[in-house]
Amino acid sequence: MAFEWEPVELYGPNRDGEQRRYTIAAGTQVSIGTLMALTDNRTVTKLDGAFSAVVPVVAGIAAEEHEADKGVTTISCWTDGLFLGYGSWAHAVGGPCVAAGYNQFIVSSAMTIFGSGTIFGKLMENSVDGAQSEVRVGPL
Repeated sequence: MAFEWEPVELYGPNRDGEQRRYTIAAGTQVSIGTLMALTDNRTVTKLDGAFSAVVPVVAGIAAEEHEADKGVTTISCWTDGLFLGYGSWAHAVGGPCVAAGYNQFIVSSAMTIFGSGTIFGKLMENSVDGAQSEVRVGPL
């Protein structure tokens, strides 16, 4: 896979990134560090595809690998920490991050377009298109 998110520092009372368990389809292959989109109550799928007008709600970042067709239907996701993620376009420090494209983020400058429910983090440094940048994720 490409563009996986890397933990820099995990937060929460146990410094475990406040992992949360979600239901996932048994046939879904997921790598550690994949952005996970919330599809229903405590149900996720991997963030996939190109940027669209429908911005997914990020449930967290996969804290474990999920192998397809092994009969496992749950996955743990980090929901609180500092992570390195890949940005689309250049952005300034402090901007609210929303999911865009495959495992990437953009900074939402138009809250009327995206809405606050889609923000999953805050950019902690100036970013360059296609390069890794620090993002403060959560708490989600």
